[in-house]
Amino acid sequence: MTRRCIYCLETERKFDGEEHVVSQFLGKFDPDLFLKVVCDTCNSKVISKLESTFKEDAMEGILSAQYRCRKDSSIRFKNDKLTTTFRVNGKPTTMFSNIFPCLDPATGKIELIPHVLVKGPNGRNLVMFWEGLRDAKRFDKRMNWTGKKNLTMYFFGDDDTVGKMKREIRRRGLDFREDEENIEKGESSEEMIFNYEFNATLDRDVERFISKIAFNYFAYCTLQSNLGEYLYDDYFAAIRTFVIYDVGESPVTILKHGYRTAGTENRPHIAAHFLTFYEANGRLLVNVSLFGFLTYRVQISAYPFKSIPPSVFGKGYVFDVAKHKILRPDTGEPVQKNDVSLLRH
Repeated sequence: MTRRCIYCLETERKFDGEEHVVSQFLGKFDPDLFLKVVCDTCNSKVISKLESTFKEDAMEGILSAQYRCRKDSSIRFKNDKLTTTFRVNGKPTTMFSNIFPCLDPATGKIELIPHVLVKGPNGRNLVMFWEGLRDAKRFDKRMNWTGKKNLTMYFFGDDDTVGKMKREIRRRGLDFREDEENIEKGESSEEMIFNYEFNATLDRDVERFISKIAFNYFAYCTLQSNLGEYLYDDYFAAIRTFVIYDVGESPVTILKHGYRTAGTENRPHIAAHFLTFYEANGRLLVNVSLFGFLTYRVQISAYPFKSIPPSVFGKGYVFDVAKHKILRPDTGEPVQKNDVSLLRH
């Protein structure tokens, strides 16, 4: 069978990779929803770069690292578009000035995992956990990204662990300046209260990434409904060119603050993503809320389906990071792969 890319519309390209509906750095879920109709060229040259930018320099990228969605041994942050103020026990502190608090996906409680924060001269920050320090190949690659000169490092952990981390770094021949701060060595998070606020730039790369998730989600449901031929219509030309070529007006607006689940109403974010598509005023719209933080409304196209009345069109799903499941929002029951379609339950 000849495949055709839903983004560039090409057929004479390789389709060896899998494009996940929700990027894997935001969590892994059962069922695993991915597309085989995104060519490797679009995936590697455009989509992967958008994902890296979002992961390293967007609000939800930081949340994915805090919830340790992929258990990375090191985390990179560019800090080009995003600044954050932490308040520890009510005291303001610059983002990552001395600590990187992880979060338990199930409870939202702070998990203080021993780590070293590296501040490079180029403004880029790197968090490395103990396993990352011991991985020579990964260590060298990450340090090249940060820069190996004029480094400032902050260590967190008990005395023994901090000592081991410092010896490991010096063993690798790095000269660094060590800053002593109020929260350098700590063993318990029970007495620490963290609050923080984001100040972010919602630029076109962020909007392109959100649009990519929205179109992926709609495309997957369309394919599951055996209506994949619609995906190549001119209806979707605007969102295709916006995502792949950065051309045209952005289809993204911030609708409101994000979604919550029962018992989490007072939390600023939760370990779940919410994706919903629907028809309104003749337009096909997708709401994307990552970690329930903000809701992005993405206008996909004019309503394209002549055989499906809008009254039966539209669905939504919860991607639960803690349970690694995709759930129905009305019942909380796990979704089966063949249930992910265009029609209402």
